[in-house]
Amino acid sequence: RRVHGGAFDVVLYVDFVKKIWKRTKHIFERYRVHVPSVAFVTVGVSWTLPPRAVAALRDLELDLHESVHAFEHACRSMAPLLCGCDATDVSTTLCDRSLLDATRPLVTLYDTAPGGLGACAAVFGSIVQLWTVVRDCVRDCPCAAGCPRCVCHPSCGENNEMLSKRGALLI
Repeated sequence: RRVHGGAFDVVLYVDFVKKIWKRTKHIFERYRVHVPSVAFVTVGVSWTLPPRAVAALRDLELDLHESVHAFEHACRSMAPLLCGCDATDVSTTLCDRSLLDATRPLVTLYDTAPGGLGACAAVFGSIVQLWTVVRDCVRDCPCAAGCPRCVCHPSCGENNEMLSKRGALLI
C-alpha cells in the first residue's frame, strides 16, 4: 500500500436530500437540491488498496464499493483512538460508486477543518497501527453483518446501507 499524507483539497457538496423515517429507516422522499459547494484545504492521509485485496474481493464475489465503504467507516471510527481527536474531526471521501476506481481504490481520511486539526497528521504517523486496530475491531465484533461497534457510522450519508463487514475485514 502506498500511503500519502499532506495537504488535500476538499470540496463538499449536497446534490439531493432524503427524508427518512427514523424508526424504520425507510426513505419516503428524495429530491434534488441546488446548494453551493464548499471548498477548503486541509490535511489528509490516503492510500490505495493492494491489487491482491481487490482481486480477493472479486474472487469472493464481495462488492468493492460496499467493502471499501465499510472499511472507511471503521477507519474513521478508529482514527480518534490513535490521535485523541473528536469523532467529527475526521471524515472520509467515498460517497457514491462514481468516485471509486475499480482497479485502484483509494481510501482517504481528512481533517474536517480548513487548515487541518492535526488528526490525520497523527494518523499518517501511525497508519499501520490504524489498520491493525481496524482489523481487530471488525474481526472481534460479534455481529454478523455490521453494527455501530465495527462498520456502521452515525453520520453515514447512505444510512449505513451498502456495507460489507466481510469485505472490510478482507481489506
